[in-house]
Amino acid sequence: MSTDLVLPYNRVNLNTRDETEDIGDGFVSSKRAKPPGSLCPVCNKLPLRELAQSSSELSLTFETNLESLPRDELEAWAGYCDLAKLCQDLEKYWGGQRDQIDLYGDDVFKELCERGFREGSDRRERWLICGTVESPFFNKTAGSAVHPDPLAGPSIARIRHWIETCSSRHSQCRILNNILPTRVLDLAKFPTIVLCEVTDEQGPYIALSHCWGLAKTFATTKSTFNERKLGFDVNDIPATFQDAITVTRALGIQYLWIDSLCIIQGDADDWAREASKMAGVYANSYLTVAASNAAGDDEGFLKPREVSHHSLKIVSSTGHSAQYYLRKTELEAIVTSAVYAEPLDTRAWTLQEALLPKRVLRFNSKESAWECSRSGIRESWPDANNAGRTYKIENLWPKGAAFEQTWPFGEWYKLVEGFVNRSLTYDTDRLPSIAGIVSKLSDMAPSALSSPSGFKYCAGLWWQDMPSGLLWAAEGTDEGETSKLKKPLKYLAPTWSWASLNGATYYPLAVIENTAGYAPVRSVTFNDVHLEGATDGGYMGCQPGTYLSISAPLLKIKSGTVKKNYFGAVDEMIFPFPELPDENLLGTALLDLPDKIDDDIIAFPMMVSAAKRFYAGWHDHETAQPNNRVNFVGLLIRRMKDDGVDTYERVGMFKTTPATDKSARMICDWPVQDIKLY
Repeated sequence: MSTDLVLPYNRVNLNTRDETEDIGDGFVSSKRAKPPGSLCPVCNKLPLRELAQSSSELSLTFETNLESLPRDELEAWAGYCDLAKLCQDLEKYWGGQRDQIDLYGDDVFKELCERGFREGSDRRERWLICGTVESPFFNKTAGSAVHPDPLAGPSIARIRHWIETCSSRHSQCRILNNILPTRVLDLAKFPTIVLCEVTDEQGPYIALSHCWGLAKTFATTKSTFNERKLGFDVNDIPATFQDAITVTRALGIQYLWIDSLCIIQGDADDWAREASKMAGVYANSYLTVAASNAAGDDEGFLKPREVSHHSLKIVSSTGHSAQYYLRKTELEAIVTSAVYAEPLDTRAWTLQEALLPKRVLRFNSKESAWECSRSGIRESWPDANNAGRTYKIENLWPKGAAFEQTWPFGEWYKLVEGFVNRSLTYDTDRLPSIAGIVSKLSDMAPSALSSPSGFKYCAGLWWQDMPSGLLWAAEGTDEGETSKLKKPLKYLAPTWSWASLNGATYYPLAVIENTAGYAPVRSVTFNDVHLEGATDGGYMGCQPGTYLSISAPLLKIKSGTVKKNYFGAVDEMIFPFPELPDENLLGTALLDLPDKIDDDIIAFPMMVSAAKRFYAGWHDHETAQPNNRVNFVGLLIRRMKDDGVDTYERVGMFKTTPATDKSARMICDWPVQDIKLY
């Protein structure tokens, strides 16, 4: 048994001595002056030197008897050493003197932990006191040891504690609509599992989020559909499904939803119908179990955790005992260790499976983790240090009036940047795999910001934040790297959408944070969007023929300096604007695809730095006086062949060097053309 759970205000400094902490290798608290002696009577009994030299695989067990501790020394050290304080509190607790018990640890250390600790402290080693839910003062320390078995007694007790706390205290996590999905797995006849079709029936169910993997998975198809309804043996299904059933039964839930078993695979009509409901399936689940550590269904996720601890059992002559654990760790590892570095988090579909549910129980490689609308809790951390805002769908955008008073779209652009780095088996799932997130965000938007047809979503962008949403670029191109985007074999989205190409894209910081002072060029007007073949608000994607209708100033550019990398591909193109008087005004092209460059490319300036807000029409044009030069950003577009003079496609993005006042005025007053951008 071992633990990752930390009580950061219970600490031991190893091999570090200074004027204020000269106690050797003991647990320290800086609240009072150090009593005489090098170690407190408790630390003096611990084999700290052996612990410090032990490997992570070695486990030592030792006991400390309260009656063997000098009472006067224990009292003197209780204000300085947190372990001594714990022993003193236990003695009072077991002696019936509960009114004399003080909390060990202090709010200052708690606050330091939540803020990332004091500067320089990440270089120190710490011994951390951990416990279990049965340990005295568990509610005060929120400590729990991590068992190697993720469903052992202490482990399942912690999970139930999370669920009970969330169910009883978190109003925002309550499931308002617990109607069962179209099909669920009924576990009532275990070990026989039955696929049931239900209609408007209610009840709690657990949904599974998992990686299918490369191995051929056990699935429901047209040919096996009737067999699944008759029932199948639990031993016939992959390990991940077996583990999901084990967790579901351990929590006392009868129904389980697994996509590959509850959606008929290979049936396009059933997939289209049920995929559109998937957001609701996860959002309304009693709990979503995330098989985070499994790269495929054949692996299973209830794997032993490789963690180590040292047992500390505190006993009294009256028969009382308390089990705690000591774990050595680098403080830096506590602060920075990533929870989300698991196989499940590399897949595109699983992003919405993490964001949409009210509650998610993650089985990670080293520990379990809890995420709900109110809090995020790692098994290796105290609950108190995990409360607060979590990365859930309802927390992405501000609510009510705050939505209109702030600029919420930066969270969407951050989400997109994370999403595009995730993998898909089928390119055509690029937009469908986040359709559930889009649908929920659209419902959350205030009606005051909605168009007559609702809060309009446009193939990965939001109509209400044009033109900012168009200003994406291939990752790395702003640093002179060649675009790594690839054109898919099939149409995914219009060229102006980040979803049109395969690969990683990013949004400039100015777009994400909306603080760099850019505003739309005043002559630019977005008239309409046509989503060809789109249904359900276009959340699932669109067909060729989708376009934006724009009134746009279009500037000719002249082929300039082309920089190529070692392999001869275009890294960067610097170009002038021959129609403008400023010869020093240059644009830098950030191309979507390598080498996609020719004389037909046209610059479409869309935004201007708001240091000169009158250029964007925010002030009176005649009286506003600029006080410095401005930059422009926009799209590089090219006329489409054989589709008319007003049809264009995107080929990249550009940014300019600072423009003179004369050139800036000319750009903002440039005659507009009505175009269709496909």
